Amino acid sequence: MPVGENLNWIINFIGLLAARVPTIRKKWENFETDIYLKTLQMFTTSKASFNSVVSNLGKEGENIDVTFEEMKEFIDNERFKIDIPRNSSVERMLHSAAAIIDLLQHRKWSLIIADSNYEFITSDNPVVLKWIKNVKGFFGPRFGLSNTEVSLTISPKHMLLESTRIYKVFLK
Repeated sequence: MPVGENLNWIINFIGLLAARVPTIRKKWENFETDIYLKTLQMFTTSKASFNSVVSNLGKEGENIDVTFEEMKEFIDNERFKIDIPRNSSVERMLHSAAAIIDLLQHRKWSLIIADSNYEFITSDNPVVLKWIKNVKGFFGPRFGLSNTEVSLTISPKHMLLESTRIYKVFLK
């Protein structure tokens, strides 16, 4: 395995790969849209809260020409779409990657080369994070938790692995 700056480049690459997966980006986007929706719903929990928001917007020069009932119906029936700007999604992905990279730097990495009789599975989601042993709880493995392993399949014959386990069947 490379060391020093060369290892840092590899770890940065792994962090970016882990953060850029479309399913992860979609989860973050759903989380953000849920926050916006809940915030909008809070504005119409009562006429007093709605009037407070309208009053504050009026102080900022905004003219709100809608009744409480119209706004409540509009929000309750979700007659709108919340779009998260692409640059916001990219910014969140880069922040996630930075956090993942920081955690990956504390792991010990190995290069695994498959025996001629075996091949690793490759995919468009090449960074795999999994539990080494069963852990009770409702959450999945995280990059900063113990009892986890991280792997990156580079090719059908090469894998980067961080784990305390040794896969003798794959070693040359």
